[in-house]
Amino acid sequence: MTSGDWVYLRNHTRQHKLDPKVTGPYEVLETDGRTYLIDQDGLPYRVSGNHVVPEGPVDPANRPKQPQVAVPDALQPGGSEFVFERFVDHTWDEEEVLWLLVRWFGYGPDDDTWQHSRRLLVAAVYRYFRRKGLLPQDPDKAAPGRDAQEV
Repeated sequence: MTSGDWVYLRNHTRQHKLDPKVTGPYEVLETDGRTYLIDQDGLPYRVSGNHVVPEGPVDPANRPKQPQVAVPDALQPGGSEFVFERFVDHTWDEEEVLWLLVRWFGYGPDDDTWQHSRRLLVAAVYRYFRRKGLLPQDPDKAAPGRDAQEV
């Protein structure tokens, strides 16, 4: 690969099997054969050749100058769906059902709504509870030195 070629980078931050295996494409600015200086969002970024995947033969006339990003319909002006931004608060009702106050993407605090926890993504609810420190402590992951203090 030489300057001007396009490459992908292996995605080492995958946390789910459906996450993309590579990111890009990125343009190679220069290379010494072992490392590559690529244009990542307008900034030069040097990476090891172990992380680079060649894009393959592509007609230079059809190469995008910037990667194309698909914008979901819900984020378009006049979109038909509300998009979750974050949880603002939570409460339990008298039947011990969890309700979360949801901030919607593109809307302000006046438009926050209470949503039943079963209507929301479990992973998002879990992250919210972990961030707030509301999950029960796992005894196997207790603070180091705690056993020594109890003895």
